[in-house]
Amino acid sequence: MDMSALSEVGNILSASYINSLSALTGLNLKLSIPSICVDMAAAILSVPAVQFGHIGEHVIFIETQFVENNKQITGDLFLIPEVGSFEKILKSLGVIG
Repeated sequence: MDMSALSEVGNILSASYINSLSALTGLNLKLSIPSICVDMAAAILSVPAVQFGHIGEHVIFIETQFVENNKQITGDLFLIPEVGSFEKILKSLGVIG
């Protein structure tokens, strides 16, 4: 699968997760354009830390597994909420009081 196809899958999954999270929380959530990265974990994690460190300090990590005919692909999705949004999301989900 080429990078543009993976990027499109990422767009679809990101929108799906945000729409579901919005429905679960009752919050109006906005999605920025997702990006795709294929590298070692440390290298991948350094990019959002540098690019988005000023936006928020928390990350919502979602692991996704695709399975078809005994073949499995695992993908990781990192949602980085803006400052103040993380707590609102957790409160809306009933995770914190």
